[in-house]
Amino acid sequence: MHNSSTSSLLAMHSRHQHHQPQQHHVALDVPEILHIIGEYLSRRDIITCFRVCASFHSSLAPFLYRDLDLIGGASRIKYSCNKYTYGHGYAYNHGDSCDNNTLGLAGNGDDDGESNNKGADKRWQTGRRRVDGGRMGQRPTLAVLRDRYAPLVRRVKLETRFTSEYLTVGFTHLTAITISYNGDALRKPEEATIATTSASATLGAETGCKRKKMKTPSGEGTDTKEDDANDNEVEQNGKGSFVDNTKALVRLVQDNKELVSWTFEKFRTSPLSAEVWKAIVEAAQERLEAKNIMRGGRRMSPTTVTASTGLELLEVKQMTVDKESAPWFVKACRLAKVLKLVVVDLTHASLLHHHDPVPPISSPSPLSQHRPQEEQEATALIPPMAHEINMWSLQGFTFMDQLRFLVECSQARSIAWSSPCAQWRHDLFHLSNQDLETLINPGQEQRQRQQRPQWPHIHSLRFSEWLRGKIDLTEMAGLGTSISRLLLHIIPSNNQIRFFRLSGAKMQPMAVDTIQQHHNLSLNHIRLRSCPSVTSTMIQGLLESCPNLTTLTANVLSVDAISRGRPWVCRDLVEFQVYLDLCHETQVSVDKALESQHLVYTRLATLPNLERLLIARIPGRSNNMRPETLHSLNLRLACGLGSLSTLKRLKVLNFVDVEQWLDKESVEWMIASWPKLNSVQGMLTPSLEQSSALATILTNHGIFHSCA
Repeated sequence: MHNSSTSSLLAMHSRHQHHQPQQHHVALDVPEILHIIGEYLSRRDIITCFRVCASFHSSLAPFLYRDLDLIGGASRIKYSCNKYTYGHGYAYNHGDSCDNNTLGLAGNGDDDGESNNKGADKRWQTGRRRVDGGRMGQRPTLAVLRDRYAPLVRRVKLETRFTSEYLTVGFTHLTAITISYNGDALRKPEEATIATTSASATLGAETGCKRKKMKTPSGEGTDTKEDDANDNEVEQNGKGSFVDNTKALVRLVQDNKELVSWTFEKFRTSPLSAEVWKAIVEAAQERLEAKNIMRGGRRMSPTTVTASTGLELLEVKQMTVDKESAPWFVKACRLAKVLKLVVVDLTHASLLHHHDPVPPISSPSPLSQHRPQEEQEATALIPPMAHEINMWSLQGFTFMDQLRFLVECSQARSIAWSSPCAQWRHDLFHLSNQDLETLINPGQEQRQRQQRPQWPHIHSLRFSEWLRGKIDLTEMAGLGTSISRLLLHIIPSNNQIRFFRLSGAKMQPMAVDTIQQHHNLSLNHIRLRSCPSVTSTMIQGLLESCPNLTTLTANVLSVDAISRGRPWVCRDLVEFQVYLDLCHETQVSVDKALESQHLVYTRLATLPNLERLLIARIPGRSNNMRPETLHSLNLRLACGLGSLSTLKRLKVLNFVDVEQWLDKESVEWMIASWPKLNSVQGMLTPSLEQSSALATILTNHGIFHSCA
């Protein structure tokens, strides 16, 4: 259903209600139908429907207020709902039930308005034109949000200076919240009161709370003051009824039983209170109990426990965890189904070892009181429940501790591990291979627990920025070998890895070989960048052994490796991003060089689903290319370009920094043979004049061209 036609139908319905009540779309009177239509409307169209007809409010309000986004900036606050973000609010206000106050936005002033049929038509005609050009920077008034629409909000994003005001409006059905620290952190009440009052004053200036001349529908000028009601309410809160942000967050957790997704940003200088972390953990524990995780006073197996989670998402960006909140933070990390830690200081919070302040999920039954104390303490530490893990630049958490934590995440489906911080590099130089050997070959007491692979469900691995900098690869050979052996030990060999990315990782080739040998039938996405140990032979091996491969990104593939290898089997390949090096290891004749180039064309021609062919050189990333390897594929008909007529789906061709000598005939052949081609990047010829002429041919056929 098209958005414009749907909104037109709704507007027609409202106009018929004004003009001819007996001739309107009866189907639109059914709330269920309006609810289905609302799923296809953009936020702009939903606001327009609110303006023209009050009968749409009950059905469309859940879509409009589903997402509440309060983004504080230097210029304005943007309020967005649904999955679209547009300007909202008009420069005029009508005196019926479909005005700004109905939408819950800050007031635009009051005028006599128009409530007759002509006014309704005019609202529809001007509404769609002005909804994009309306005033940005409004936010919903606290009173209207509290009285009408707070229960409809499912996801909210705000900064700490708005926390106390907006989190106390009565949200009861939140499922996700994002809190960003902007300088007014969760401080002591007396400090935060001053900060909140100051922020409210600044907020008035940022959101345009000033008198300005505005025109009514009749054309007369009126003086209006924007956001008066909302600012007065914030001012009252700042003067005498300040609500501590910490208490507001704790109360929010208690009132919203479905709040399972938390995102915290920029808490580097002001750690989050331990009370908040405690409330999050206890709420997650209660949800686990409600899902019958505990039965008969016995703790069930880890597999059963992780079948249902009490915390769907925990995303922490730029945060320092203090000593007081560390135990609760660790517990929250181990409860999260999706765990994302980006630039987090864990000096006081080890994800492995901590003093657990939280009792077991359920108190043990009287019959189990005779169990040894060690067994009861072990049940208090819940194994990590994370299915998706993303760890990037964790400070105060050593390399081995991070590796141990990842190995412990037995329910992991996707792991992304990266840390360019200097501390990790320091840890690696002081790392003992014996520690890695212990993980690979555990002691007798741990072998029974590790009979099966530690990651039985893993399907995505992303390792990047390992050992970045000038580090002698030979000194780290033992480390790379140990890590590769560890991967072989903890990853099941049953063809289930689908996504594998290695970027800037000085690991031994064994890691890539392990993935290729045991997961060649499941691999469909491979990215290998800035990896000196990844050779052309490995790339050729992937192309000839991974039939389901759809994306391949690597540094270089030499013609010698192609000549020695077998035909490619990845007929479903969509993106090929590899520099093709046509320089032989030894000097060959001209005929042999041409034969090799035709062989490369033949291999590429076996990829009928290819959409992106990128053979550009990437300076600085080609660590394993010889200095003289500047000869690549010659994209001319005389050199074999005609073999690529099978690439009917090709959309992007990129040969930046690869010297070409294209002619008019070859360019016209590309246009005719590749009907979906829409982008060509790279110098067409060394001559700027000739290259410009050929580029004109491309642009005349609607194909974008760029030299870089």
